[in-house]
Amino acid sequence: MHRQWFESPYLRFRSQVIWQKSRAFIIDPGVLPRDGEKLQQFLKQQGLTVTHLLFTHTHGDHFACWQYFPSATTAGGHAILDKPETRKANDVRYVYSIWRKFREKAPFEVTFPSLAIPLQDGQQLLWEDTTIYYFRTPGHATDHGIFICPEARWLFSGDMLIQIPQPFILQGFLPYYRSLHKLRHLIQEWAVETVIPGHGPELHGLPIILNQIEHERQYIEAVVNKAHVLLQNGYSLETIQQPLLEAFALNGSVLHSHRVNVNTLLRELAHQPNHQLDLSLSS
Repeated sequence: MHRQWFESPYLRFRSQVIWQKSRAFIIDPGVLPRDGEKLQQFLKQQGLTVTHLLFTHTHGDHFACWQYFPSATTAGGHAILDKPETRKANDVRYVYSIWRKFREKAPFEVTFPSLAIPLQDGQQLLWEDTTIYYFRTPGHATDHGIFICPEARWLFSGDMLIQIPQPFILQGFLPYYRSLHKLRHLIQEWAVETVIPGHGPELHGLPIILNQIEHERQYIEAVVNKAHVLLQNGYSLETIQQPLLEAFALNGSVLHSHRVNVNTLLRELAHQPNHQLDLSLSS
């Protein structure tokens, strides 16, 4: 089994092409039209036919170029089917906003991907003579999941375990925290040697992989604990945002990811008893 990645100018987004003999599948098929064209060119040069497209989740940057491969069978988490139509439309608009930023002309009218094979947590996807496993890992997104190729000891982590100072949490701190615990278990159970995120460089070797998981775990605990302390000291949900931003500034600036994370946490706390988030792994 062979693999080649292609990096986009957009946030170092990486599409993955995996192939055997003359047949291939793609994980998260490109974000800019130039990315889709580059994938097509590579496949043609290698004499490869794309049989499947796999989605770790359906934020716009992860599906933008899926229409370059109309004959491929699409597969991803069953939760993709539950995505509200309004959010699907927002993700399509997100694709167009990225293309405008990079001054790329739309080669087609973008549509939200259809899903031929909705996968349940732990389900096997048989491809050629290879078994690929899907596991649901919500937190970054409600429909976020990862793929494991046991034969090569690869784990495709989507928008988790990206080597940035702070993780990017759009759905909720609690589901993300539990997904980290699940990832740690899966990585050890399947003897994963390489974690391949959707943006930026790969993680090689168990110590480095576990260190990234621990880094993200500690960040979540620190932010949640800081929010609890502020609330206990008389702050309200309406007034803790700024001190939470300032407490985790890096080199004097607040990263976009942390700003988004704080807003996510505030929404999450608003729905919790006494505005307390229990980072429990028992449920």
